[in-house]
Amino acid sequence: MSESAQTIPLLILLVGAISTISILIKEGMTRLGLPSLVGYLVLGFLLRLADSQWQFLGEPGQEIFEFLAEVGVISLLFRVGLESDLAGLMRQLSTVTKMVPRAEITMIVMQRGLSLGEWAVSNQVFAAMVVVSAVTSILAPIVLRSLLNKLPETQTGVSN
Repeated sequence: MSESAQTIPLLILLVGAISTISILIKEGMTRLGLPSLVGYLVLGFLLRLADSQWQFLGEPGQEIFEFLAEVGVISLLFRVGLESDLAGLMRQLSTVTKMVPRAEITMIVMQRGLSLGEWAVSNQVFAAMVVVSAVTSILAPIVLRSLLNKLPETQTGVSN
């Protein structure tokens, strides 16, 4: 029997077990009041960690789970798109436009980082800089608004 024929039953068993565990995770996260996505991310992390330790997936299994991960991301983005409040997003457009210069600055810093070496321009560093820029652009107005609302009326000139 070939190696791929031997791994197929294991992969079917593994996908079934992961599907069953996912149902249990969804129920557990609902009881805890957390989004089930948190549990799914932890499950994926633990599965990757276990595979790196014991190499039980093999090449075909890794391809299958990478495909399932991509399908999961696509379905998550589709669900977020369906649940988005388009009018609310349009009201936040000014906040998003403030993010564009920060992204440009991030790209310039990344380009200048080439002189420092490969570590300075890795995908992880770039992603971290973009996320920090996005989070500060979105959260800064919210935090500042809440802080200004806590100030007495005489300092801000605006009543609560």
